[in-house]
Amino acid sequence: MHKIFFIIFLSFNLTIAQDKEGVSKLYDAESGYEIKQMKFQNADFYYTQNFRQDTIKVWTADCNFETPEKYKVGTKFKEFPERLQKQLLQLPAYGYVLRLETCWDLYFCEGETCTDKKPTTDSQVKWIQKGK
Repeated sequence: MHKIFFIIFLSFNLTIAQDKEGVSKLYDAESGYEIKQMKFQNADFYYTQNFRQDTIKVWTADCNFETPEKYKVGTKFKEFPERLQKQLLQLPAYGYVLRLETCWDLYFCEGETCTDKKPTTDSQVKWIQKGK
């Protein structure tokens, strides 16, 4: 259980803080905004909003969600077309990403820093994030 939390913690770049009442809240370390949860297409999603209520980031690790191309959390790297595999990007300390034409980003986390090594043919998508 602790190892799974640690991996999720690294993958999503989270910060835990307590408010004035002592309630723990999760904050996205990248944006600094509180992480909120919602349901979309029968899947659990997380998102952050700025002070104007603009959505900054949306992502899921729920295997119930499929992108328009039918990819989901758990899809193996070898299942992607070779042209897409060649577009793999490394985001240091964040993971490897495949960016889809439909503006969904598929993330792989390999090793303790998520970029210790490149994804192998059996590596699986760990989370999906809405791109720009």
